[in-house]
Amino acid sequence: MQTKTNSDLMEKIINAILNQNATLFGSNPKVEKVNVGFTNTIYSIEDSFIVKICTNSDNENAFQKEIEFYKTNK
Repeated sequence: MQTKTNSDLMEKIINAILNQNATLFGSNPKVEKVNVGFTNTIYSIEDSFIVKICTNSDNENAFQKEIEFYKTNK
């Protein structure tokens, strides 16, 4: 049995996000991992969107607060 790596899991998650938002991102968007996150995985999509994935369950509360901040301050 082969073990999934964190990289495999992140690829699966970002692909699910892309598929669920194909009308926004298009059918074959350019996706680049941005190496700036310390506790989150960050991707640039089409040089126009940033997708930040919480990768540490201990940070979920702070992550949720950040989401609310961005929603409030559009």
